[in-house]
Amino acid sequence: MKKKKWLIALLVVVLLVAGLGVYGAARLGYFGVPDEWQTFLLIGTDTRKDEPDAGRSDTMIVCAVNLAKTEVKLISLARDMWVDIAGDTYGHNKLNAAHRYGGPRLLMDTLNETFGLELKEYVSINFYGLIDIVDALGGVDVEISKAEASTINKNVGIDFPNAEAPRVSAGVAHLNGVQALTFSRIRKLDNDFGRTSRQRAVLSAMLQKVKSCSPGELYKLAGTCMEHVSTNISLDRMLSLGGPLLRRGLEEFTDLSLPSKGNYRNVTRDGTSRMEFDAQQVAQELHDFIYGE
Repeated sequence: MKKKKWLIALLVVVLLVAGLGVYGAARLGYFGVPDEWQTFLLIGTDTRKDEPDAGRSDTMIVCAVNLAKTEVKLISLARDMWVDIAGDTYGHNKLNAAHRYGGPRLLMDTLNETFGLELKEYVSINFYGLIDIVDALGGVDVEISKAEASTINKNVGIDFPNAEAPRVSAGVAHLNGVQALTFSRIRKLDNDFGRTSRQRAVLSAMLQKVKSCSPGELYKLAGTCMEHVSTNISLDRMLSLGGPLLRRGLEEFTDLSLPSKGNYRNVTRDGTSRMEFDAQQVAQELHDFIYGE
């Protein structure tokens, strides 16, 4: 029994903390996907701990896993993309509104209809849980710019006035939980693509820390992770993906943001700012990035 608990704990840490989540049976439907590729949806919400499936989805990442090659690819989708929300009730809105209206299920349905996906399973991580997870790791090391350092120092003082957060400077900075969350949420310095890039940088840094944890630290960390995760994935499916990844090892992941530069435009219509794009082109870019065609 102890061995089984340890396997589950290690699996949860390596997969969830690295941003990989759990096993996803979904495939990129109309492109004829090879059997070794599996995809699922990783969702980051800006809600309280007891409301993991509520509110808008600040982060939406399609995660593709190749067990044979032990490869992981993360595709971040811009939250302001203007789409037709699945079903006949909500009409057109920003992509992240789908989660607000109908949680992960409606968000997956919308992604499936818009990009020809077959997403069925997800893992949702509460953004505020990132604070506890990063602190449980003892902080993470992330390279930041002068402007990012200034924003972190300013915003931590505003949003978390009672937190212990030493000032950070440009370069490789050691971030604690509130600093990592603040860094992940920076948007005004550039745009949503810069924001998702920062989020992936934090995930990558977390993966590096996980690889250096002792067995005892990993087991404790697993419990912290599970407090902030909501998923519709069974334990058996977790193990079916986690086993091969743990046996072969996972060094890193590659990532992409969509829509790509030059293939969208930000407009304001009826008082609402939104991102207009070609859904078929985005779907093709998803395919090319994952399968290299």
